[in-house]
Amino acid sequence: NGASTFSESSPGPSTSKGPPAVIFSCGKTFASPEMASVHAARVGHVNFSESTEAAKVLTPEEAKQRQKEFVLAYHISHGATFCRFQRILEQIRLDREAMNNRVIMIFQEFQFYVTFCYSVSTLLRIESINLRKRTRLLSKSYRPKRGHLSIVRIAIHVSYR
Repeated sequence: NGASTFSESSPGPSTSKGPPAVIFSCGKTFASPEMASVHAARVGHVNFSESTEAAKVLTPEEAKQRQKEFVLAYHISHGATFCRFQRILEQIRLDREAMNNRVIMIFQEFQFYVTFCYSVSTLLRIESINLRKRTRLLSKSYRPKRGHLSIVRIAIHVSYR
């Protein structure tokens, strides 16, 4: 486990007194047994003991470099989450756009249907009016002699009753 926190080997003097401690599982050296026990409890290591070597104190440049590494690791791990979040948002946007396009298409189909029905009803009305006009003209243009009803005249009278 290569990742560690700043408290494990922080620069500067240690606040607790005691000999340095080393953890055998991961090989890390700590300034005090308390710091080693905190690390062991957090990570799950069990075998650590006092060390004859002193814990290495980081220089300011090393501390800055380590800080950059931690920030980079944080952004990489959270960047993947952000990318997943962006993909989800993009999918939601595409779904919403497809739904809007479908609604527009349904509205246009309905509008076409209404326009078509209106056009047909208008044409039927016009044809009905024209048919009545033509029938009137035909009935006026054909004037049989008095007392003679022709079959055409009878058919016209029957159709209007």
